[in-house]
Amino acid sequence: MKYFKLIRLLSLALIGGLSALSASTVFAAAGETITNEVSLNYSVGGVAQTAVTDSVDFVEDNLVNFTVTWTQGNQSAVPGSSGNMLTYIVTNLSNGALDFSVAAVNAAALTDDFNVDSIDSVFVESGLTPGYQLLEDTATFIDELSNDTTGSANVTQVYVFSTMPAGQPNGDLANITLTATARAGDVAGATGAMGAVLTDDGAAADNTTLEQTVLNDPAGLVDVVQDGLNSVNGTYIIAAANLTVSKVVTTIWDPINADTNPKAIPGAYVQYVITVANAVGGSSADLTTLGDTLVTTLLDPNLVISTVADATAPTVAETEHGATLGFGIKVVVTGSGRTATTLFCTGDTAADTDTDGCSYPGDAPVINSAVGINLGTLLVAEDIAPAGVGTEDYAVGELKAGETVTITFNAIVQ
Repeated sequence: MKYFKLIRLLSLALIGGLSALSASTVFAAAGETITNEVSLNYSVGGVAQTAVTDSVDFVEDNLVNFTVTWTQGNQSAVPGSSGNMLTYIVTNLSNGALDFSVAAVNAAALTDDFNVDSIDSVFVESGLTPGYQLLEDTATFIDELSNDTTGSANVTQVYVFSTMPAGQPNGDLANITLTATARAGDVAGATGAMGAVLTDDGAAADNTTLEQTVLNDPAGLVDVVQDGLNSVNGTYIIAAANLTVSKVVTTIWDPINADTNPKAIPGAYVQYVITVANAVGGSSADLTTLGDTLVTTLLDPNLVISTVADATAPTVAETEHGATLGFGIKVVVTGSGRTATTLFCTGDTAADTDTDGCSYPGDAPVINSAVGINLGTLLVAEDIAPAGVGTEDYAVGELKAGETVTITFNAIVQ
């Protein structure tokens, strides 16, 4: 009877000890030594005896799991430009802090429209100021990325900067593949050299005295599951100005027929209209100069767009706006938010020394003379209402997508 009672007391004490152990909710990190103790309470002949105890240690192994993502949407880039940035996100889902090396390359062939000219730099967020900061975010690898999900401490950004090729068509896409490689970490928040590349110990025998590594990362774009790598594409989209230039000529008067079915005979007046269009869907273009050489014609210093029949040559005072001299060149911007969309400029004469954007010999035109139109002068920078808010709505010479500019002038056939 006493023997049975002793066994019953031993059993109850052991069950209680195991229950207390299973109720633990404290979590360790990779590399930490975890100690488990067992304590056996018993009595003999009703007298409590010293508990019998034992303990065992094991090192928590390193479970590596992380992702690389890109959530920006296609990032606009101008042909020939540099400093174009893509932002990637690395998230540590492991049970310990890790280092990561990062590398960016042009995506595999046939997955996009073109390759960038160069990937100029890859930098990692410092955490000092959110978003890329030139003087702060200078690290080239991720050092000790925490696994603590509190406040997203296990997430960081990687910034890739690239240069676009010149002349790339609007809407073309270039993919940049960013690959992160897991490396040994130390203590979250510590700094130092990048840790060693991790290898998988999944096939090795369990060693409870050493930290072993089990890779459990998902398959990325150019890597496989459980290889310690993860990769994803980011995409540039070319935002080019889609400019076209067209020039048409119309005979408006000749010395035989006047303005009735005039022909381009010597002494006739022809009117040139040059149209520069920036197609919808592209980027703004900052126009500078337009040049035109008047082969076998002389520029007419007067621009005549009459609404009545002209029996005489268009050099008379019947010029638009009634000016005796007239306006040598007319510039009209359509589809524009600019305040002034019709502009005039005159030739260079002794009495006309302004810098209004036109350059041609107004005093004594000669055959094959050059006509220059400085659209950077004519199309000034402009801040549309509300003034002073943000950047200027129009830069110098800017022609936005969907806008056109026409340049009109007359010439005399020789």
